[in-house]
Amino acid sequence: MKRRVFVTGGAHGIGKGIVKAFARQGDEVVFCDLDPVLGAQTAAGTGARFCQLDVTDAVSLERCMRELFETCGDIDILVNNAGISMRAMFKDLDLSVIRS
Repeated sequence: MKRRVFVTGGAHGIGKGIVKAFARQGDEVVFCDLDPVLGAQTAAGTGARFCQLDVTDAVSLERCMRELFETCGDIDILVNNAGISMRAMFKDLDLSVIRS
């Protein structure tokens, strides 16, 4: 059964691997990412559909999701992979930032 999958942060790294894995199984995959170049490359290499956007921009994300629902119908699987990695020594992290 072909599933409809939406992946945030799918242009590189773990997200790209997730996009590839679902696409390889024959699922209909749509993904978003900030990077237009890597997004286009990932889409071309996997057959997935790419939406270039910043997931922190609610208007852009809503527009993408609305288009997705109009063209694909419901989503079967949502993978929220988008995120920013801040490299620092563990001992130097300010945990008050994540507790709010």
